[in-house]
Amino acid sequence: MSVTQYNCGDEQGGPDGCLQYFTGTTGTVASFNFPTSASVLDSSATHLSSQTQTMCWRQETNTCAICWIPEILGNLITPGSFGLSTTSGRVASGVTEGKCRGDYLMIPSAESNVETDAANTFIIGSIGPDIQLSNRLCGRFFSSANDQDDRLASISVCSQQRPFRMTFKTDADEITLSKLPPPASGNANFANLNELSRVPGGIVGFNLRWTLQSCA
Repeated sequence: MSVTQYNCGDEQGGPDGCLQYFTGTTGTVASFNFPTSASVLDSSATHLSSQTQTMCWRQETNTCAICWIPEILGNLITPGSFGLSTTSGRVASGVTEGKCRGDYLMIPSAESNVETDAANTFIIGSIGPDIQLSNRLCGRFFSSANDQDDRLASISVCSQQRPFRMTFKTDADEITLSKLPPPASGNANFANLNELSRVPGGIVGFNLRWTLQSCA
């Protein structure tokens, strides 16, 4: 373990309440225990329980937003570098807001950038008419898009709210079949009932590439 102390007033220590503080214009951020050197994930990728991990970013000159996207995008067959909790339906998908209760990322005023939909394209300085602002993200794919079809794969998620920050919260346990009463315990492949079910699993945690966005 490495410990660094900063003088009072030294901004390199970050604002109060920030467990991690990032500078520069791009980099990666991951949940603790994530195998960041892996290019392919297996069942050993498991996030920690009972976490409150607040990450903050310095607003560099001429930057007005920040965007994140999983380092490994993944799909329904190959796990990507994002997976938190159960889903709102039986299949693997992204989930937002009140349906994220156990393990989730808190990103203030998160906007998804759906490049194939002009009304949902992220533009600095404005919010498209169809863009849904979210504060909680979970599920099996990284997305806060309005359309459920745009939550079946991970896409870029951005925030224009400053200061730039994100908080990772987890509860003390995972939802698995052994903890569910019958008849739910018989639905082994339902992603909304079992964090171990479907690909990617809901126990992965996250490893995201972040990039500060220049002002319009």
